[in-house]
Amino acid sequence: GGSLQRSEYLNKITMGASLGALQISPIIATVLVPPLDRNPTPGLNHWPLLSDLEELLIRFHNLLQWRLKQLFNFDLGSARDSFVYCESAFKSGRRWTAVSYMFVHGSYAHLGRNLLSLAFSSRGPWNRLGPAAFWTVFFVGGGTAALNSPLQDLQTKRKLSNLMSVPSSWVPSFVPESWRRGADRLRHETSGKLTNIVRPHLQFVGCSAGVSAIAGVNMGIVLETLKECLCGSGNTTAGLMALVDGVKIVSMVSKETTILLNGLDTNVDHGGHLTGFGVGLMFYALFACHSNWRQRQKGALRYRAWKK
Repeated sequence: GGSLQRSEYLNKITMGASLGALQISPIIATVLVPPLDRNPTPGLNHWPLLSDLEELLIRFHNLLQWRLKQLFNFDLGSARDSFVYCESAFKSGRRWTAVSYMFVHGSYAHLGRNLLSLAFSSRGPWNRLGPAAFWTVFFVGGGTAALNSPLQDLQTKRKLSNLMSVPSSWVPSFVPESWRRGADRLRHETSGKLTNIVRPHLQFVGCSAGVSAIAGVNMGIVLETLKECLCGSGNTTAGLMALVDGVKIVSMVSKETTILLNGLDTNVDHGGHLTGFGVGLMFYALFACHSNWRQRQKGALRYRAWKK
């Protein structure tokens, strides 16, 4: 009897561990793929724990790449490069890159920032949606961001236009205003033509658009919590925490929008972040509508049963 109970207990632990590993498998896969730049992050020596973790990850990736090459003649570096999203490569047949690029990062710092952001912002959406819906919105947000070429065109055009601009203090005062407007018009036209040439060959890596999609879900939860507090049915403490989270999210979206519209040189796909955020917010709106509809249906069924 004791051995049977022990066996059942071990089976439950094994099933729970397997289910947990399955639920976080995208994170495990992300950590397994080495970043493009595998050099240590500069300045990280001021943070001994993070520095040690990064050193451990570097050694793990070196060992993993060596063993795969030795045992299976499999070059992890070449496989990783085929995961990167590029519109020209996508149109040539690499359809999987619209999602696989989310597993590749530019550096260990890039990987760490995205994983930390995901860890700190995922608790509410994970509990509210469940693992399946959580990863659905994560990957749909990332894939939609990769395919959103209009915003990529806008950011590239604004960035190129800024790079070609000349400070007004450098322009002599005797230059007519019509000439200045003509120069600006020529600069914008040139940046548009260069965008059509350059942008399809730009490479995208990282899961930040998916993280932004989770932030969009978080924003939906924040709005729902604040609505409950205003209606008097919510918890005041939860409402205050939601208000703080909402201010942070709005600040993030405002910053991303400002950088995108001003064409600042950041080497980050801010349009992708905004796309992911919009996908997450719309997903949560649909999820909330569906949940409310189901609750109304259950209420109607209970009412009919009581009436009978």
